[in-house]
Amino acid sequence: MSVSFKQYTKYNQKLWKFQCYFGKTEFGEEIRKTRSGLQAKKEAQQVYRQLQLDFDKNLLKISGNVTFTELYEEFIE
Repeated sequence: MSVSFKQYTKYNQKLWKFQCYFGKTEFGEEIRKTRSGLQAKKEAQQVYRQLQLDFDKNLLKISGNVTFTELYEEFIE
């Protein structure tokens, strides 16, 4: 997993963003996430760590086609 943190300026305000790569799905699609508009680098790192934990626990779902059964099971939980 790779991640890059960058600082940028928007409306005279310094903000942080990051891009990370988690790997590939079973179909070969790459899983990449981007978050921006964070006030501090520590906040960006914390959001990245949470995304990484969610991915490791398989809570990070890839947007796409969801069957009714999958949606039902997720709703019941």
